Amino acid sequence: MKPNNPYNYLEYPEEPKLPNLFWLFLGMIIMFIIILTIWFNLEKAHAEEIKLTASWYSVDSLKKDGQWKLTTGVCSDGSTFNDNNFTAASRDFPLGTIVCVRNVKNGKKVVVKITDRINKRFKGKRIDLSKRAFSLLASLSQGIIPVVVEEEEIKNEGN
Repeated sequence: MKPNNPYNYLEYPEEPKLPNLFWLFLGMIIMFIIILTIWFNLEKAHAEEIKLTASWYSVDSLKKDGQWKLTTGVCSDGSTFNDNNFTAASRDFPLGTIVCVRNVKNGKKVVVKITDRINKRFKGKRIDLSKRAFSLLASLSQGIIPVVVEEEEIKNEGN
């Protein structure tokens, strides 16, 4: 029913318009994307824990495998390999990365620097620790142990 007087706006208020469903749906999608982006960025803000198996290698083991002649004792980053350094070999981290390796069974930790790459013949997720670093986590006779690896943040003090 239309008002008798078209100039009297108080007689019949205008019916509210429903929003276009397209814009409503688009707004919901955009909010969903924003929420997911924030959530994933918060997840990345925490140190990522990566579950790997750890083994150890030394100059003697490399000589026995015949790899010492191939590598001439030089790591992938150009440094000379030493059993007593806290170093590791991995395909999962960039060279020069400092990581904290924690033994899952006993909770012992060691911080090492990634200086080398693992031979391609080793399959699966793995990190090779120097003899000294592995000995702080477990007995050398164990050979392979489950570990959790976290990338360490380097705090630049000074400057």
